[in-house]
Amino acid sequence: ATDPVAVIALFRTLGVPKRLQLLIEGESLFNDGVGYVLFLTVLHLAQSGSGGEPVQFQETALLFLKEVGGGFLLGGILGWITYHALAHIDDYQVEVMITLAMVMGGYTLADKLGISGPITMVVGGLIIGDKLGNKKVVSEQSEVYVNKFWDLMDVLFNAFLFLLIGLEILIVDFNKTALLAGLLIIPSVILSRYVSLKALIVLLRNWVPFESKTTLIMTWGGLRGGISIAMALSLPEDISRTILITLTYCIVIFSILVQGLTLAPLVKKYHLNNQ
Repeated sequence: ATDPVAVIALFRTLGVPKRLQLLIEGESLFNDGVGYVLFLTVLHLAQSGSGGEPVQFQETALLFLKEVGGGFLLGGILGWITYHALAHIDDYQVEVMITLAMVMGGYTLADKLGISGPITMVVGGLIIGDKLGNKKVVSEQSEVYVNKFWDLMDVLFNAFLFLLIGLEILIVDFNKTALLAGLLIIPSVILSRYVSLKALIVLLRNWVPFESKTTLIMTWGGLRGGISIAMALSLPEDISRTILITLTYCIVIFSILVQGLTLAPLVKKYHLNNQ
């Protein structure tokens, strides 16, 4: 899962092409949700294969399809309902409450139905966000207030998440072997991201225009953040939790400190700024 907040802010300051900004932001929207589903799927495989029991691949595949497909379906339904509710109300305070109710109620409903809450929220949010730009549906004042409210929520929840992450460092038992493994795994994480992005861009470049050095910039700009660590912290104790947390911390810290601090010089080197 990537964290585009700092990257997008940097890109806007440097004047990076809008298409590249949208690629980074759009990728993060979906890989957070899909990444969480894959995490749950792999965790289910690991737990089903523990204790000498055979791994239930068919059951796991059905779980994955239910999480993803159900998330898209429920997100579409909630987004459509919320859009029509916003279209019939012209009060920014009520409209903010409607979006808040959709998020809280929708995520709870998704959890009760056993489908992906993150994917549900992404799909619903995309539908609502697309309609917010239509002045015939939502007034300019309402659009401003809704966006400002969720910008504030984003900042507050990210701050709270990183506070919890910082407190967790105090109680996690880091050891030299795990730290060394974390340092060794960083190049493979970066390389795997580069290869996967390059393959997709090669497949799509005949239909979708890409800026030069898109693969390189997206690889180095794919900063890991709080969601990666939050998923690691949610692991049960019986599957090498401490080692996996250490590996995740190493990757996240490297991406924020090294990749984050060198991204601007990289953008300037390839003259992608001020375009």
